[in-house]
Amino acid sequence: MTEQGAGLLGSAAFIPNDDKFLHNQRIGLIEITDPNSVSSDFLYWLYNDPKNRLIISNEAGGTKVKHTSPKKLVDISILLPPLSEQKKIAAILSTWDRAIEETEKLLANSQQQKKALMQQLLTGKKRLPGFTGEWKTKYLGDIADIQTGSSNRQDSLTNGEYTFFDRSEDIRTSNRYLFDCEAVIVPGEGQDFVPKYFVGNLIYTKELTLSHVFKRVMENLFFTRLVIIDPTFFPKRLAQP
Repeated sequence: MTEQGAGLLGSAAFIPNDDKFLHNQRIGLIEITDPNSVSSDFLYWLYNDPKNRLIISNEAGGTKVKHTSPKKLVDISILLPPLSEQKKIAAILSTWDRAIEETEKLLANSQQQKKALMQQLLTGKKRLPGFTGEWKTKYLGDIADIQTGSSNRQDSLTNGEYTFFDRSEDIRTSNRYLFDCEAVIVPGEGQDFVPKYFVGNLIYTKELTLSHVFKRVMENLFFTRLVIIDPTFFPKRLAQP
């Protein structure tokens, strides 16, 4: 049994109700030998407990890719309450799991609805009641001072005084800063980087581009255009000759 992803060794899944499945050589099949004392539902949650998965991982072999075996799994000790309590615990956890799934679906649906609304509002396709004025086309240079960075990631620190941006999602620090402003930070090389809106002292790498946007309303609209409507908008245009 081989780890298919970081922290997944020992995680469990149920066999489909129709009993039709493919048993790959890299996964293990667990069959309850005494259904009068062990609940399969409880065992499922037990294996998916991060603490128990860590125990399995620590007992596993391999360095880069961890793997275990039935022999190692059967030697792992577990706490087993009475069967009735097992079923009650499993039922409660399953209820919470379903509630979380439904909440995530609602959230995803709300995010899609919001994105669709923003695409209409921020492109002029949908106008708010009482507003009829014409939208004007502007060049980015008319509303922003756009500059590329001058630092490298190795210039950053983990506990400096000022914020240091590079293309990674972890935001590092520095003991010096090059800008003190309101700004939108975007990738300069078309990388998969979510634009950042920032106010204050900062420094950033050569691979990023900073836009000083001087009017607050324009800045928020500009940031929303980059992040929500089309995150590739700016990088695509930077790459054009």
